[in-house]
Amino acid sequence: MTDTHCHLDLCEDIHAAADPDLNFMVSVGITLERSQETLKLTQKYPNVYAAVGIHPNNASDAQDDEVRTGIEALAENPKVVAIGETGFDTYWDDEPLEVQRESFLWQAELAERLDKALILHVRDKKDEEISSLEAARMIQEAGHKRGILHCCNGHVGLIEVGLELGWYVSFAGNLTYKKA
Repeated sequence: MTDTHCHLDLCEDIHAAADPDLNFMVSVGITLERSQETLKLTQKYPNVYAAVGIHPNNASDAQDDEVRTGIEALAENPKVVAIGETGFDTYWDDEPLEVQRESFLWQAELAERLDKALILHVRDKKDEEISSLEAARMIQEAGHKRGILHCCNGHVGLIEVGLELGWYVSFAGNLTYKKA
């Protein structure tokens, strides 16, 4: 069994969560600090791999050159298999869309340069599709052929663009929300 998206650094009992019966786990960082912690876990548990990046709700962090340099250095590690999770989130309104766009473009370029998958988080407010439309436009513009639509609300246009590029579509935790 494989877990393609988890946040082991948030688990109360990381040792139990990093179950050796799971052949492969990808623990995902969402800030520089959490990406560093996630990469440390890959050294301790042979079945754990990492994704490093800046979550769209922290996108302004990616404007800092030290953060970018740090993520780029971590991404060179062979246990890092993906960049992200990046993307677009208008549900929380934590970051302006333009800042999320800049963060996404930098991470998409990094994924392309290092030939790593890109993990995309997309979350819209109820009855809106701003994040989904922006994500569809931006992944099509980036043209990166390796990716996962991780937190995806099922927007048909976004899924079609992702599938055309050869991306995977995740059925993630948002399926468990009461209003889903």
